[in-house]
Amino acid sequence: MAGLFSQSLQAGHLHIFNFLVDLPQASVVSLDEFNLYDGVHTLKLLQLNVKAGASDEVIGICAVITAEGISISSEAMQQLLLDALSQLDARRITAAAAQQLFQLRDAQAAAAGAVAELLTACVERGSVSGVQLVGQLPAAAQIDQQSAEQLLQAALQKQSGGSANALLCSVLQLPVVQRLEGSALVRLLTAGIESVLPLELLQLLYDKLPAARQGALDAAAVRQLLLLSFEEQEWDVFEWLWQLPAAPLDDQQVAACCEVRCWMALA
Repeated sequence: MAGLFSQSLQAGHLHIFNFLVDLPQASVVSLDEFNLYDGVHTLKLLQLNVKAGASDEVIGICAVITAEGISISSEAMQQLLLDALSQLDARRITAAAAQQLFQLRDAQAAAAGAVAELLTACVERGSVSGVQLVGQLPAAAQIDQQSAEQLLQAALQKQSGGSANALLCSVLQLPVVQRLEGSALVRLLTAGIESVLPLELLQLLYDKLPAARQGALDAAAVRQLLLLSFEEQEWDVFEWLWQLPAAPLDDQQVAACCEVRCWMALA
């Protein structure tokens, strides 16, 4: 009987496994005989239940893994978390089940690169709950600046209007995004102007990222952005930028652009 249990799991037939478990003969098979705690069967059972959307079973298996100290490889854990996030977005597993998976010891030990991959997948799917869940992993605070900037850029591109959506707000709240340096802010604003993002979103970046308040937008940076917005004829952005404290209004080229804009407004 134990052999049938094992074969059904390894073949990925969860429905057959559940059928066998419900048979009267299954009551005489001990957990030790089945080797449930050897890690291999437990992992397979967890994988199948995540894909099947069996939330209660996922929670129960996570409890067994924690109690028995069962280890899961980083590769297998990463795939489990990706599957769980996908199922959560599809509302096929509950938030409680996903949370239990993310609380597993090996999930908590995920490396920064793996966490960045999870966050990227969440942003690509527009998953606010996913970003919030992955953001709780310890390594989320250790993601490198380039990955954090790419996450924010991807979230900006998901915008469909001028008002910040929940996805962008959730990404902006990530501690690693809050630590973006001034050069990243300038690149984000530059890309935003080039892709004609609404002024409200550019102002949101300026207001929410601490780098802006730490002097990242100096006269040289604002000059660059002013000239770009003038060239792109992003007039609302241009007028916002020239009102910033660091705007170099005494710069000859900037002054000429401001004068032209004033003439246009009067025409």
